[in-house]
Amino acid sequence: MAAQSGGDPPEGGKGPGFAGLSKRGAIISVRLKSGDAVKPHHHVPPHWPAPVRAVAALSRFLAVVEGVGIGFCMFSVVLLATWQFVERNLTQNRLWFFHVPPWTDGVIRHSVFMLGFLGGAYATYTGRHIRIDAVTRVIKGKKRMALRVVTTLVAIVIVALFARAAYEFYQITLQEAGEASQAEELFTPARGAMIIVIGYIVIAFHFFVQAVIDVCWLVSKEQPPAEWIAEAAHGAELPAEDSAVVAAHDPQGQAETLAREDAAAREPEHGK
Repeated sequence: MAAQSGGDPPEGGKGPGFAGLSKRGAIISVRLKSGDAVKPHHHVPPHWPAPVRAVAALSRFLAVVEGVGIGFCMFSVVLLATWQFVERNLTQNRLWFFHVPPWTDGVIRHSVFMLGFLGGAYATYTGRHIRIDAVTRVIKGKKRMALRVVTTLVAIVIVALFARAAYEFYQITLQEAGEASQAEELFTPARGAMIIVIGYIVIAFHFFVQAVIDVCWLVSKEQPPAEWIAEAAHGAELPAEDSAVVAAHDPQGQAETLAREDAAAREPEHGK
């Protein structure tokens, strides 16, 4: 296994143990074996059970859909809002322009709404969601992953409660589905409520896949990639100063670090 990330190696780190490690951290990427292509986020070894590989693949597919959805929603908001702004100002000055469709306001509102949930789901997939890592930053090795399994399961429970409440709200909005005011709307209140339900379900699924992968690494006799352990401590970053990760996964690099530190400590003695 080898750590792979962008940026320059630490000062003096020219050996293979520090190849790719940046000074302050880098976006996470997992290299399952030395020489393999770098694979980001929810990738697992090919010899793992088929169900684990399947849910990991589904999680990656959903992440691609989320990324496309974010781009499409951004494009829709900018296009429709600009069209609406230009049309309103020109017609106020008695100039002709293409009229915006009657459903424009609803699409803009719900596109912004969808951006929040798509961004939240993608952040969960990449491990960049909001978290408090004061404890995990000081825990070494697989203990970090074990703690993350616990916190991830708690997060799944909380998100499931939100999803249930959102579904109850969706049931209420269905009672308004036949109102005439919604006849020309693409996004009715019921469809807007369904965005909340689906958003929470996808977020919970990404959490579930993360927990499954963590548990598989913990119970297997294989050593997980250094990046995956580091991700359990600090989002999607691998700090170069994380000596616990380097020591656990790169003894040669750690030995070089200790040798440099020892040489630096002896320099004052030789100066005297």
